[in-house]
Amino acid sequence: MLVPEQLDNQSFDEIIQQAQKQISLLTSDWTNYNPSDPGITLLELFSWYKEVQQYHLNALSREHELAYLKLLGAAPHDMKPATALLALTGEGKVEEKSIFLAEDIPFETTRSLAVCPSQVIFLGRNDAVITDFQKVQRAGGNLKFSPFLPEAPGAFCSFTLFFDNPLPAGVPLQLWFQLEDTENTWGEDQTFLPYVTFRGEYWDGEGYCPILVLEDHTQGFFHSGILRFQLPKEAQARWKEQGYPLRFVLEKGEYVKPPVIHDIRFNAVQVVQKETFSQIHSYHPSAAGVIELMPDTLSQTQRIEVYGVEGDRWIPLSWEAIRPRRVRLSASGFKTVQVVTWKKEADDLRRLGFANGIACFQIPLPQSDLLPNSLTLLVKEPDGNWYYWEQVDDFYSAGPSSRQYCLDTDSNTLRFGDGEQGRAPEGELLLLSWSTSLGELGNIQEGYLLPPSQAQVQEAACVSPAQGGSSPETTEACFRRVKQEFHQPKRCVTLRDFEQVALSTPGTYLKRVQAFVKNETPNQVFLAIETQGDNTALHPGVVENLKHAILPKVMINTKVNFLAPVYVRLKIYAQIRVKLQFFTQQEEIRRSLADYFEDPAIGFGSTLSKNALLDYLYAMPQVDRVEILELSFSGNHAVLRGGDIVLGEGCLPKLDRLNLTIQTDEN
Repeated sequence: MLVPEQLDNQSFDEIIQQAQKQISLLTSDWTNYNPSDPGITLLELFSWYKEVQQYHLNALSREHELAYLKLLGAAPHDMKPATALLALTGEGKVEEKSIFLAEDIPFETTRSLAVCPSQVIFLGRNDAVITDFQKVQRAGGNLKFSPFLPEAPGAFCSFTLFFDNPLPAGVPLQLWFQLEDTENTWGEDQTFLPYVTFRGEYWDGEGYCPILVLEDHTQGFFHSGILRFQLPKEAQARWKEQGYPLRFVLEKGEYVKPPVIHDIRFNAVQVVQKETFSQIHSYHPSAAGVIELMPDTLSQTQRIEVYGVEGDRWIPLSWEAIRPRRVRLSASGFKTVQVVTWKKEADDLRRLGFANGIACFQIPLPQSDLLPNSLTLLVKEPDGNWYYWEQVDDFYSAGPSSRQYCLDTDSNTLRFGDGEQGRAPEGELLLLSWSTSLGELGNIQEGYLLPPSQAQVQEAACVSPAQGGSSPETTEACFRRVKQEFHQPKRCVTLRDFEQVALSTPGTYLKRVQAFVKNETPNQVFLAIETQGDNTALHPGVVENLKHAILPKVMINTKVNFLAPVYVRLKIYAQIRVKLQFFTQQEEIRRSLADYFEDPAIGFGSTLSKNALLDYLYAMPQVDRVEILELSFSGNHAVLRGGDIVLGEGCLPKLDRLNLTIQTDEN
């Protein structure tokens, strides 16, 4: 917890005592310091004034705290809704922004989905059935399936999903894969360059035909996510007795660590814990002024307004419905129009009231728990036109004509400027779009959600807990976050910066890393990296991701070289006496010695201490005493110093030969 800074923490007694000590330095004639002295009375008065001033200086409001955060380039996070994943069963279509209920908590679909009555029944690899997926699910769903295991480098590699019914063609479909996510370093501002490319195929009775992969949130089956795809118009055929196959073929690249699938769900859709009452979408009308509306539940309500945009001025346009989700505008000439659609419940909530042009005007909102980034506001000003007003955090940079407002989440009101910093509104206020959310209260456990009545869905299972929801961040929490971020490297200046950025790069599977420089090569940084698996050569995908993360942060004219580890081959001769009862555990001692040099704590360029190895051996319960211990190595990438081995920069130890003699006192 941060301790609030006190601008001046002197008490009244301390102030008056300090003032009295200054008297003798100014004059020797003043000798009476008693309260009856008029001069002391004046000192007490001004001391009281100073104490009062200190109180007001230290009494900082939230507005002051937000201003200080802005100087630091930060602001408290807004409320964030929770997200979850639903697996649907049934047949039909679920529109975007359809509401699923967890008791009385609404969850909204992020896109439309065609739900079909098909399920994955078998899993195969390289055209051979490997796993009965239905049997695994009936047993509790403890799946551990490796989809890509090539028999040899460059060999054909694929895995297949067999469905019990054919998949429909011409509509987007969604599969969710839960993979073994070994890394937890993903951030919203981080990107990952996939290591591999693959193609999707389906069986038409004569051979495999390509499918269209619309979105791949797994990023090449690297981590859990949704795969959105579509089959062409041709029909899907059955393959032998296993079902209707959907195959994914590895075309290019290789994994640092092969993926492992723990669960697969068909008809998967992401939902977010919010409810949209009114929304805005931008459209580009055709030459005939025709607009095809987005396929979502709000577009079906026939509560529609269309505006042509000219700068800040929004001009209402007349329209007529041609057919569902298609309208024709009565006036053309606008390249972009804004279409507002809303629910019936929002009919009376849209019109907020009237503003009279008074400075610092405030108006309450009809609903609470609003998501700040969902608000859109228009004001019908005295000239009879509607104007768009921008939402801002504060009015510090606003001028007298700035059409801006602030959302005060504490009081659930809209605040406007004073006429000098921010314009004072005058006219009718119309709220065009808004959504509500419960924030952290939307984080619920796994279970079943109630689907909307109009959707032909039999069941909606929440396959993972709804998580990620949070309340608005307090200023105190924001200051703590900013303080922590100060310790995170934003630029690669020191060698430690290079190492921290490399270790925090997602998808690299780094075990150890070392940054170093060489005197003979100025303006160059060498980055030695060790990943999981084979390190005889650098994995090109790892290097590309490291370049993507590091190079934009280096200083001008600095070259970064990525190096594979240089392994120093170690030779150990040891003679150990063990306790009699542990004589049968010789293999465990050998394995422990081998594992000692695989410890990530032994970094690049470390010193392998003979004494540290002795301490490690004596810590084993089997060891009675170590009679002989000798360390040596081959090659010229290390030096022997007093019995210890000092590795060169970019070098790691590798146990090559272990000559171990184990005896007991009985021998």
